[in-house]
Amino acid sequence: MKQWAVLGCLIICLGAFADTPWTVEKARQEALRYIPEPFDTRIVESADPHYAQNMQAKNAHQQQVADRTLTFFTSGGYGVSEAGSTLAYYYDKAGHLQFLEVGHGESKYPYKSYKFSYPSGQLLSISLYITPLESYVYSPSGSLAGHWIGPYCYDAQGNPQVLQRGK
Repeated sequence: MKQWAVLGCLIICLGAFADTPWTVEKARQEALRYIPEPFDTRIVESADPHYAQNMQAKNAHQQQVADRTLTFFTSGGYGVSEAGSTLAYYYDKAGHLQFLEVGHGESKYPYKSYKFSYPSGQLLSISLYITPLESYVYSPSGSLAGHWIGPYCYDAQGNPQVLQRGK
């Protein structure tokens, strides 16, 4: 009898600490809790310094190159995140910087990142990463821009929008 009482107590306690599922609205509230100032883009290069090597990796279907991870999109653009950095770079297919993401690649979930345009440094979107396979993306005004589940991005109506290549 004592075992069942302890087990029951344990189940109740664990249930009290369990995370509730993330919804679009819950994610929106967390994402918009803090809105950063514009990013000073003068500290970054306007072109991919590893363009040739990154294109070789793309053609070889590699996502890991030296000290960085590459993500290729069906649009032809690609993202680069360097090991140990929370700054990610997004380039067009010619290797010209289009966006920067600050807060990318944190190790504890959930976490937020902020995407800024280049060269203006204006905030474009806020991403809330729930797990390595799920994130919500919002405009600075709070509109849902996308919901990533695995390699697929869906719009507010649930329609597929973008696919990461190689996934």
